[in-house]
Amino acid sequence: MLLAPSPAPAAASACAATPPSNAQPVPAAEVLPTGVEQTRIRWTKWHSRLVYGDAATLEGQVVTDQGAIPEATVRLLTREAGSNEWQAGRSTETDPETGVFSFSCLRPGMSTDYRVVYDGTLYYEGSSADRSTAVARRMPDTMRQRTANKFRFVGSVSPEYVDRTVVLQRKNCPKCRWRNVARRDTTSSSAWRFTIRTSGFSGSRWYRATVPADEQYVRSYSDRAWRLTTS
Repeated sequence: MLLAPSPAPAAASACAATPPSNAQPVPAAEVLPTGVEQTRIRWTKWHSRLVYGDAATLEGQVVTDQGAIPEATVRLLTREAGSNEWQAGRSTETDPETGVFSFSCLRPGMSTDYRVVYDGTLYYEGSSADRSTAVARRMPDTMRQRTANKFRFVGSVSPEYVDRTVVLQRKNCPKCRWRNVARRDTTSSSAWRFTIRTSGFSGSRWYRATVPADEQYVRSYSDRAWRLTTS
């Protein structure tokens, strides 16, 4: 019997999370124009999805047709899933050379909308723009062999996920579709477990666990997919 997990997610640094979406920044405007100039927020880096507990980064520029505005003050607002209210957050200034602003180490507790607001000056009109970060629940997992043909697939869900459904999925080849094969409810400590029996088949099968999306979190998956191989 061969038991092989897919690679576990790389350990994140204090403020590192899933790979961000990127766009190339535009050059900073060198001279302030006279009169009122229209502005817009141009995003250069963001996280569209991450796992609960990981950190996100939100970066961009306040730009006009002539380039990015240096030393522009911007404010960050947040709105968590299920809420209609925006909450005030940090403020920062764009870099004097690149015109880039950055809000790092954002740790949303659930799927969250972000809004960056530039209030404008005598030279520039104000502007704002939104970005959303979808948050998946964290599902650490492990596979333990109990007997020659029996395995125990165990894990947990965070944040708290008590007495709610976790689904076991299986596929029979690398490119096959995942299929639901069992369901279990979590314990009072948000833990889950499945017993997998391998007698009666030969070759490889892959297993993972998942929980459905809800108002606050997107569909979430166990950290790894496990391949069980019999001959």
